Amino acid sequence: MRVALVESGGRDRKPEVRILAAFPKLFKTTPDWNFTTSKQPGLGGREL
Repeated sequence: MRVALVESGGRDRKPEVRILAAFPKLFKTTPDWNFTTSKQPGLGGREL
């Protein structure tokens, strides 16, 4: 089996990238790319 890993973006200068417990602090920031889903009926109309 072969796997290709493609990374995008610049260097990960934020310590939150390397500290697993700090990972949630990256949500909805530039390193997270700030992507969300459309409103999901199964989540009561919330986005993920």
